[in-house]
Amino acid sequence: MTQKIDHYEARIRAWALMFEFEPRVGFLKEKLHSVYTVVRAVLGSTYLPKVLAYILSASNFLNVGSRYQNAQGFPITQIMNIVNFRTTDGKGVLLEYVVASITKKEPELHGFVAEILPSLEAAQGVIVEDIEAELTSLRTCLKSCGSLVHSIMHDQRWTAVLGKFICHATPLLEEVECLAGDLDASIRLLPDFCCENRQEFSLNEVLRVLCVFCKRWEEERVRQEEKEQRIMRTKHHERRTETGNNAQTG
Repeated sequence: MTQKIDHYEARIRAWALMFEFEPRVGFLKEKLHSVYTVVRAVLGSTYLPKVLAYILSASNFLNVGSRYQNAQGFPITQIMNIVNFRTTDGKGVLLEYVVASITKKEPELHGFVAEILPSLEAAQGVIVEDIEAELTSLRTCLKSCGSLVHSIMHDQRWTAVLGKFICHATPLLEEVECLAGDLDASIRLLPDFCCENRQEFSLNEVLRVLCVFCKRWEEERVRQEEKEQRIMRTKHHERRTETGNNAQTG
């Protein structure tokens, strides 16, 4: 019976696409938006560039006399190696020194974590190339639906349904394709911002390293804050004890 239906396989593919198109496009839009959000958050961060400048300055100080002294920048993917560099006295690492310095001089710079970490976590595991390939596939499928309509103009019931679907689906796909274009334009700004080689640039690696860095920074900030609070409580307890002893003596 199916042999009597012209363009049978094309009709089946079109019918399946009508049911899966909107969920697929919505899913891709959500993933693209998560990456777009984090890329714009990194590029637009108020505090991150200043934190990186602190790290660069401290690194140059520790590298005096080596070929790394007076560096003008560093690839962001190397930041964990840099912040784990041991200080001159060998008692700690560069991260501890920089976090303490910022807490003392410009504590508001710790805000860079809140600026970018939530969006970094939301975008973890999203591969832009895969999403763009999926968009290309959907565009091809939609064009095939259009070709099918022209091939079965005599079947008004099918052409009416497919025509309505195409009119509804086209702007949805164009919206996500536009978002993908905006994202690509933003991603092209990242290699220079992150001091990365354009030919070897990996968005996923940069975002992964930044996520690790933010979490490690926040852990160190909290550790130092809790340590300072313990010291203050100890001093307060000692003062109260001393005051009590003096009162008893008097």
